[in-house]
Amino acid sequence: MTATTNSPRGFDNWLKTLADNGIGNGFHSDIASLLRVFAGTKNAGVTLATGTQSIPYVDWVQDGMAMNCRLILHSASKIIADLIQPHFATDIRIATHQQDFSMFLSDIEEHRFDMILLDVGEITTRELTTVVERLTEHGLLVAFGNGAELEDLTARCADSHFCCWLGGTNFCAALSRKGLQHRAVRRGGRRRHSQVG
Repeated sequence: MTATTNSPRGFDNWLKTLADNGIGNGFHSDIASLLRVFAGTKNAGVTLATGTQSIPYVDWVQDGMAMNCRLILHSASKIIADLIQPHFATDIRIATHQQDFSMFLSDIEEHRFDMILLDVGEITTRELTTVVERLTEHGLLVAFGNGAELEDLTARCADSHFCCWLGGTNFCAALSRKGLQHRAVRRGGRRRHSQVG
């Protein structure tokens, strides 16, 4: 667990608080820096963060967000929600929710996200499929989990998304939707031939 000299204000103390509560032991500042940069590219962007392993990275996303961006921070655990809510309470761009994840997804059915941070081990396969579908055309999904969980995710998404491994002691994978030029072309239908005569 390391923090860099250009980490968000107060982050070192927050990381220690998280570690004291068993959260953030696999934190990597290089991944956090990448997420901060990506957050800075999204004007009026919307981010979803859910799951224990995503929590330490939220400060970095927050640090890169423009004032017209929003971040929805979800936890299914009341204990974790009670821990994180006061930390982010003063930032009007961030909304924290404590709710069963499948019910939460139903409540935000119309939302689409420019960035999604999630802990694959804390959600079901069906919920994961739903979350991936909520990613915007040029969005980024960063998944934390063990190697087998992430291999399953990247294998299922390989046809529609670019995937890369970001590594770390807690494995991390990133996905983004493939552009039209990379998608399989569906053939079919008949062409009309004009007759010359």
